[in-house]
Amino acid sequence: MMGLSVRYRLVLLAAVPVTLLFVDAGHAVDVTATCTPGPCNTWRASDVTLVWTQESGSFFKDGECNPTPPPFTVEGSVPRSCTVTNALQTESVRREVTIQIDKTAPRVIGAIPSLGPNALGWQLSAVAFAFVGTDASQANATSGIAGCSQIPYSGPDTPAASIQGTCRDGAGNISPPYAHTFKYDATPPTLTPLTAEADDRVVALQWTRPEAPIEIARTPGIGDEATSVVYRGPAESFIDTKVKNSVTYQYRATVTDQAGHATTQVVGARPFRGFFAPANGARVTGAPRLAWTEIRNAGYYNIQLFRGSKKILSVWPKTTAYALRSTWKFQGTRFKLAPGAYRVYIWPGFGAFAKQRYGRIVGSRTFVVRPR
Repeated sequence: MMGLSVRYRLVLLAAVPVTLLFVDAGHAVDVTATCTPGPCNTWRASDVTLVWTQESGSFFKDGECNPTPPPFTVEGSVPRSCTVTNALQTESVRREVTIQIDKTAPRVIGAIPSLGPNALGWQLSAVAFAFVGTDASQANATSGIAGCSQIPYSGPDTPAASIQGTCRDGAGNISPPYAHTFKYDATPPTLTPLTAEADDRVVALQWTRPEAPIEIARTPGIGDEATSVVYRGPAESFIDTKVKNSVTYQYRATVTDQAGHATTQVVGARPFRGFFAPANGARVTGAPRLAWTEIRNAGYYNIQLFRGSKKILSVWPKTTAYALRSTWKFQGTRFKLAPGAYRVYIWPGFGAFAKQRYGRIVGSRTFVVRPR
């Protein structure tokens, strides 16, 4: 019996086929994409190579799963996918990436100031310019503008100021430099000093020549006008003869440069009959006699005589009249009243002469000595 039993078992084993299956349940089914240059799903400015790599226990199933594909060279945005499965095809995973290539540099189309220019087209203060651009190519999609230059400017003043900026797209392409020109002037014109000297029915104004024409408005104006423009031009002085004695006038001088900056100064003057002789602008053939109004409490007067810008005489009479001489000595130099134009000023002096305390100018006169 024992021998029969053994043979029977052997027969049964020989009659039943056996298949052995090995399933690795220790690894997840997955696939990864590697882009060179990477990472994937990012805009690049060069050709891109995509390689799919399946995890151990995963098998390519469908999609663009070529393990050694050629590089992508055409600009644009191209989607790619790969599906992997396990050996029994009971589990699968699909991954997607996008290849994004943009080889075309963007283009700057302008610059926008942080502060707009004035009506004359000038930037009048420190300003920053934000460059703007466009990113266009033959592709169906581009990486777009990622950023553009921000350029500050604070000088120098010039009607032809220039700055350069660029734009960069999402793939790293940089545009050619773009030059933006504009007019810049942050410095108002100068007007110093403005002075007014009043005399008998006349006011003389003087100033330093500005870099732009000057306009002088007077209040009260001429005739019945509240305010009148009495001078407009490039000179350094103006004599207003359309005034009345004992009336206080206000003169407003304004210099406006080409950028629209304006600088203004205001002075006042009150014409009065201070000088009696000689008449203003008189033409004489000899040394004239000076006469002027007596100033209350004045103990003496200071007379100063100028020829051009040079002072050639200073005396201190105690009376209200003084006769000039044909020759005299001043500060060690002898002078002669030669033919030409002269201007004389007179100030009242108060208190002790040693203190040299002077009041408001009595007046001034011009006269011309003619040849005999």
